[in-house]
Amino acid sequence: MGNWLSYLRYRHTVLPLQNQALLFKNESDTELIYGLRFSIQKKIEGVWFDYPLKNPLFTDEGHCLYPHKVESQTISLNNDLTEYELTAGEYRIVKSFSDYYIAAPFEIIE
Repeated sequence: MGNWLSYLRYRHTVLPLQNQALLFKNESDTELIYGLRFSIQKKIEGVWFDYPLKNPLFTDEGHCLYPHKVESQTISLNNDLTEYELTAGEYRIVKSFSDYYIAAPFEIIE
């Protein structure tokens, strides 16, 4: 598979983060299937750990990200979503596309 990229950028962030666009760009020649499911990870002492979600219910419909196209998903990150408060630090949102996982980093600065 060729190179492909996802990005989500936050700088000086104050919670809650409502209706933020997570963008996906498929730079390959392959169609990629994805759903609405995502997870959050936090970097602690150089290691990424899963950040528990309170109620991680997502529908399983499949969406297609066509070659050389960009799609988006709107998400809201707030303390109702996570088991614990999102504190200052480095985070990333992880999504699966077909058999691949990609991560979109963001940072919360108090």
